[in-house]
Amino acid sequence: MTPFELAINDIFNTPDFLDVCVFRQKSLRCIVSAVSEDGVFGQFGFEDGISFALDLLCSSLDSKPRKNELITFRGVEYRVDSAVLDSAGTTWKIYLKSRNSP
Repeated sequence: MTPFELAINDIFNTPDFLDVCVFRQKSLRCIVSAVSEDGVFGQFGFEDGISFALDLLCSSLDSKPRKNELITFRGVEYRVDSAVLDSAGTTWKIYLKSRNSP
């Protein structure tokens, strides 16, 4: 194992850093980024413009998260905006937006 893989393993085994999300009907350990909230005026009026990212271990997913798939985090459904694989191929950074965001 590389030093980066060891560090990621340690982080994903330390409860202080972790949260849980539900993706593809599985509960997964994740690390949450800072949340930003920007209001958006959409087709049906004012909508929450929440966006943030979750880091998930590649080993916990069977394939790359697809745009517009849904992830439940802290009881709220969000939509996948994009997913980026880290340079070591160990984690996915999954960028999320409010389910109703454009």
